[in-house]
Amino acid sequence: MPSGAGQTVTVTWTGEIPPGANPTSDCTNLADTPAVDQHLPKINVPAGLYNSVNAKFEFNITWDPAAGNDEILTVLNPDGSTLDSSDGGDPTETVTAKNLAAGTYKVI
Repeated sequence: MPSGAGQTVTVTWTGEIPPGANPTSDCTNLADTPAVDQHLPKINVPAGLYNSVNAKFEFNITWDPAAGNDEILTVLNPDGSTLDSSDGGDPTETVTAKNLAAGTYKVI
């Protein structure tokens, strides 16, 4: 988490997209299974930070368009509920949120 306005923190990772189809475009129930490539970023928020700073969080995936896949990006809140999901059909998906609570999120 940046300590002040105008700063950026970037965390990246690389993973493997498991084969399979998901006609419902909802990955929430697949969390913690081998059917998804899951990452667990931990958000630390100093007390009172959001009183003076608005933080924008972006979660992104990209893949090779030649693969012919249409992937889904789902981000789960620390309590397991869905923060948001993206299934736009391009070789990139993005979920954006502001002022997230502290905790460990699931990106699937």
